[in-house]
Amino acid sequence: MSQKFGIDVSHWQGSFDFAGAKSKEGVEFAVLKAGGADAGLYKDSQFEANYKKCEKCGLPKGAYFYGNARSVAD
Repeated sequence: MSQKFGIDVSHWQGSFDFAGAKSKEGVEFAVLKAGGADAGLYKDSQFEANYKKCEKCGLPKGAYFYGNARSVAD
């Protein structure tokens, strides 16, 4: 099985340079944090900008929502 090189990016990386990561570091895809529930429900503040940057440089992307439910009720 072949492997691909991807990155996980959220607001913690600030204004991330996806084009540079693709061309200079060989990044082949990105997984973007869409939001979470670790401090109440929220949308990641950089999600839309990160999505648009991936689109602009042709970098395939996916998204995830971070949750921390500890029970069915949560």
